[in-house]
Amino acid sequence: MNKKSRKPQPGKAVLDMIDAKKKSRKPQPGKALLEVIDAEKNQTKDLWPDDIKTIKVRPPVVALEEQGKILGKKTKNMVLGRARQLRLPDATQFHFIFQIEAPTLSYSFALLEIRYGASLYPVQVKPATDIARELGEREDSWISAESEEAFLEILSRIFKAQRTRTLIGALLAQIEHKITA
Repeated sequence: MNKKSRKPQPGKAVLDMIDAKKKSRKPQPGKALLEVIDAEKNQTKDLWPDDIKTIKVRPPVVALEEQGKILGKKTKNMVLGRARQLRLPDATQFHFIFQIEAPTLSYSFALLEIRYGASLYPVQVKPATDIARELGEREDSWISAESEEAFLEILSRIFKAQRTRTLIGALLAQIEHKITA
């Protein structure tokens, strides 16, 4: 015969004690009610404006990401542009590096860096050394753009630089050679 194993059941005295404890408990107010009571005690006044909203300015990194996608479309995704955030100790600025990448070659080139504060503009742009030279800028200098339009103009100059065009063309040639080899 099979005997089913049973868990021991608490005795009647234990069950009566549990019921008595449940009945003696006073209902507790909900969390929302406690917050209201606490706020009334502290009389905390909301000092923030009611009309906090997103500003109508495109962050510089968004423009970079869009340009990276456009490069991918132009090269059938053989060469891409990617913005990557750099984590630096100075947490008062956003800092990104924009790389030209050829995934099939496991190759990337840092084309430029950008940095900006929470107000988004001005944005500082630092092109790669040889591109800065081609554009007539000092190799280690940051170019300041006071507006989105000025930023896009700087990007256009960097993207159209002969060094950038040669780099992308050479990557495409290397990829095509690798595909046909």
